[in-house]
Amino acid sequence: MASATTVQANLCRPPLKTVPLSGRLYAQRHLVECCFSKLKQFRRVATRFEKTARNYRALSLSRLCLVIALTLHTA
Repeated sequence: MASATTVQANLCRPPLKTVPLSGRLYAQRHLVECCFSKLKQFRRVATRFEKTARNYRALSLSRLCLVIALTLHTA
């Protein structure tokens, strides 16, 4: 019975489409995703303690530059 249930569940799901993706593009996308993940870990950025948009942007950009510099330094 387990196999019949599995077959029925598979019939309800549309087939997956494979999308060609270069390794370089995937690595760059992964780097950006990791950068945003690191930014969200900083509570100050995630909860936006800065009162003005200008200060918030400056803080975000400084964190981003730090992450990029550290990434380039270790690469």
